[in-house]
Amino acid sequence: MKRLYYFFVATFVVVMFLSCSRTEKAAGGSAPAFVLSTIKSQILNLNDYRGKVVMLEFFASWCPPCQMVAPELKSIYEKYRGKGFVILAISIDDGPNALSAVNNFVNEFRIPFPVMIDRS
Repeated sequence: MKRLYYFFVATFVVVMFLSCSRTEKAAGGSAPAFVLSTIKSQILNLNDYRGKVVMLEFFASWCPPCQMVAPELKSIYEKYRGKGFVILAISIDDGPNALSAVNNFVNEFRIPFPVMIDRS
């Protein structure tokens, strides 16, 4: 429970820092629309989630902090998904073994939400 508290405090501090460093106009609004393919070869369009609270989680399978937070995100998702909360994970892994590495990460941490790889 303490880890979850520290996670939320750290997230709040980062969000406050980022929002204070931008102009008022740039701080609000929606994320730009995107369409990506999930690791299960499904097409995911951000516009399909309008009206829901969407958390975009950018991660890398080899990143120790990402590995530490994965169980917490899973727990939060499972607790609030019935209330319109969605997590969309986007991996920044690259290279020829990226898909395999991300699949291993998803299987190891039993990630229940959609996971994509950003190939741009």
